Amino acid sequence: LVLPAGYAFNHDGTCLYFASVSVFLAQAVGIDLSLGQQLGLLAVMLFTSKGGAGVAGSAIVVLASTLASTGTIPVASIGLILGVHRLLSSAFVPVNVLGNALATIVIARMERAVDMPTLESELRREAAAVSAHHP
Repeated sequence: LVLPAGYAFNHDGTCLYFASVSVFLAQAVGIDLSLGQQLGLLAVMLFTSKGGAGVAGSAIVVLASTLASTGTIPVASIGLILGVHRLLSSAFVPVNVLGNALATIVIARMERAVDMPTLESELRREAAAVSAHHP
């Protein structure tokens, strides 16, 4: 129950992507964002990053709608990242998955629903297997 809910609502990587791309776009078009504007964009992006849950490639559309709603950065500036968006999206998806996995473990520990000795032994076993294949 925790992981599916996290996958739908916990998009840390997408939010980080939106924030970093927004700052890049602002600098690229010569807009100086104040700290208040940056924090305001971040606050809006915390919510809008949830909008593309389960739709592959929707991040660029959600980013465009976010920039349009705030009016701080021109939406047309998104054209500057269209060529590299696919590459960049391969970086924020693993961050989303890692955040969801970590949240699942934390909640399971809080609920005392995980056998810690078994978890630790399995993690050690996997780490040993990985290090054996990659010296």
